[in-house]
Amino acid sequence: MPRHAPFSIVTGLLVLAACGDPAPVEGTPVTVAYAAACDSAHHERVLTTEGYLHLFPRLLYCGPDGEGRQNCQVELLPAPDAPTEPEALAQTYPTVFIPEGIGPNEADARGYGITPAPVPVRAADSSGVGPGDRVRVTGRFHARPPITRLPSGPPLTCSFTVLHRIELVERAVPSWADRQAARADSLRALLDSMRVAHERRDSIAASAP
Repeated sequence: MPRHAPFSIVTGLLVLAACGDPAPVEGTPVTVAYAAACDSAHHERVLTTEGYLHLFPRLLYCGPDGEGRQNCQVELLPAPDAPTEPEALAQTYPTVFIPEGIGPNEADARGYGITPAPVPVRAADSSGVGPGDRVRVTGRFHARPPITRLPSGPPLTCSFTVLHRIELVERAVPSWADRQAARADSLRALLDSMRVAHERRDSIAASAP
């Protein structure tokens, strides 16, 4: 059973686009710039490009792709601060179909949305990928007209339908984990100061005549 929040029509079309495709094209991956990836000339080729995984999606869909694989769909952004409203995602960003799991080159969808943590994704070396980390994605690429063209939709649907690997290129500075740790330290310091103030107040009240 796929696990998901309600997902958009465009997301559903991406799932349909992956169904019934032939076996992966093997060979040396072709490295392309992010802006040049979504071109119909790259359909069915194995590509490598760099970008940033959108690990705080409003909607996360993980389900079968028609070939027996259970994948999570994560957009590849051109920049860490790229717009991520649904219209932007539908029109401009390739989708990476990441196998669901907890191993290398996999995404763990369990519990996503319950806490503010990002979608857990592991790179090829098993290290965790954080928000703002630049990654290099290699896989079989699809770039072709959508099955159903929406009036405001993109001319092509672009996606890595068969993922070969995700590699970390550059960590965000500071990382998401570092920022969360700093926030936790600040909160603990605030709570400690409040506790000391309360203890002092109680002590003064107890010693009053």
